[in-house]
Amino acid sequence: MNRIFSHSVFRFGVVGVIATALHVSIGLALYNILDVSALWANFIAFCLSFSVSYAGNYGWTYKSTAAHRSSLPRFFVATMLALALNQGIVFVVTDLLQGSYPVALVLVVTLVPPVSYVLGRFWVFRNTERADQR
Repeated sequence: MNRIFSHSVFRFGVVGVIATALHVSIGLALYNILDVSALWANFIAFCLSFSVSYAGNYGWTYKSTAAHRSSLPRFFVATMLALALNQGIVFVVTDLLQGSYPVALVLVVTLVPPVSYVLGRFWVFRNTERADQR
């Protein structure tokens, strides 16, 4: 594994832990304190962690110089794909299998990040445009 790849995986992990901690704490607070359904709590929490994740990954994980006009829409699409996977896991665990929301969250934080990393590295933040074109 080359050094740049290992550093970006580490940075992705740090940004991911921060965004995930925000996601989980907001999701559980909405679910446990405000009695919001698991799917709504999860959706709201996921959306709130979006900006933290974009900024951290753009500037630190991938050190992207791609124009925001291309990377931000791509990040949105990648995030929506991750959200679909995320919501699908929560739906299957909580509604179809009648499992608990915390169990669903464990699966979410295990399965969604690898998909997000690959999308970020090879599509969202690839440096195809010069920074002065932003």
